Amino acid sequence: MPRGSSSKIKSIQFKNFKWIILENPDEKIIRSFEKEYNFHPLDSKECLHYSKRSKIDVHPQYAFLVTLFPIYNRETRQIETGQINFFIFQKTLITIHNNNFHILSNFAHIFEVNHEMKLKFTDG
Repeated sequence: MPRGSSSKIKSIQFKNFKWIILENPDEKIIRSFEKEYNFHPLDSKECLHYSKRSKIDVHPQYAFLVTLFPIYNRETRQIETGQINFFIFQKTLITIHNNNFHILSNFAHIFEVNHEMKLKFTDG
């Protein structure tokens, strides 16, 4: 996906799983996560460019989802395509998006600052 501003990495630990949020990651960050979490190289490549379609790939250790969403650009008054990539492991969720998904960043922030909300979303 094309990059806008600087990269941000957040990690939110829940009782039984961890959510890692990569916002505007550059190729170096994607490649380091590829190595650490054993992403398939084609999945990593998919995270570096906008996709033309949504897709799901299931691998032995994780599932990879590319999701596309319409986003209204108030400045240009045009509908643009937003993309969120999901790597879903047994105990880890990794989301990758660019900075036009403010709602996802705001949603993650709720869990960072509100411990009671984190407790509501446990599986145990």
